[in-house]
Amino acid sequence: MQAGGEKKPKRYWYTIITLTNKTSHDVDFYPKCELMTDTFEITPAGKGTPASVFEQIKKRHQRKFPFLESLENAGNKILQGEDNTKDIAIIWPDFDAKAKV
Repeated sequence: MQAGGEKKPKRYWYTIITLTNKTSHDVDFYPKCELMTDTFEITPAGKGTPASVFEQIKKRHQRKFPFLESLENAGNKILQGEDNTKDIAIIWPDFDAKAKV
């Protein structure tokens, strides 16, 4: 993926999660995600990831996830009910080359 302003393409890894609050009340949400490789390197999600990378992911998955949000912009509350389901993209820059895929 080539982010705006980068001369060479750079690899990013991502996953999309869907969160639905099926409780009877709104819940606090403090989004944070880290990826740990088999070489024990820990990479925090979003670190050094340009906004243009999220925009490319959002465009790619527009049909299935029309309201996709980035982890950084997911907010601090998940409202109750199916109508308030959140689809969130979690993105990591490329990590340890010695890690097994």
